[in-house]
Amino acid sequence: MRMRDLLTPETTFFQVEGANKKKLLEFIAERLAELNPELEVDTVFDALLARERLGTTALGEGIALPHCRLGCCTQPRGLLLTLKDPIEFDAQDNQAVDVIFMLLVPDSDPEEHLNTLSRIAALFSQAEYRDALRAANTKDALYRAAINSSIELELAS
Repeated sequence: MRMRDLLTPETTFFQVEGANKKKLLEFIAERLAELNPELEVDTVFDALLARERLGTTALGEGIALPHCRLGCCTQPRGLLLTLKDPIEFDAQDNQAVDVIFMLLVPDSDPEEHLNTLSRIAALFSQAEYRDALRAANTKDALYRAAINSSIELELAS
């Protein structure tokens, strides 16, 4: 699985207004439910919030990777967004977050979830990749930067 398998133009959002972490997670849950009829807003939101309560999903360097597993999810789904203004996400480096990649996976394969999440974190740890995302000046440019980077990693074997 590659980034292009998780992300679509419809699941890419540019310069979103995000007042705080909770409102951002609500936004993500709403968009996922709109795009995936099998998902309910409250179910996705509750799962993302529950995961965040276990510990921040902020990686540092202004990146957050909120994620969860759901039984009603039939295949891995990704959602990428940049924020108009960075928000506090309880990152260890105390840096506000301006780039978020959300991963939602079926509940049936926790090992695949962790493997995919690890590879996504490695991808976002690359300064060149983060810079390419932040340099995008439109939604389409953001999507292209996310899926066409020369350093894009294979997400799973």
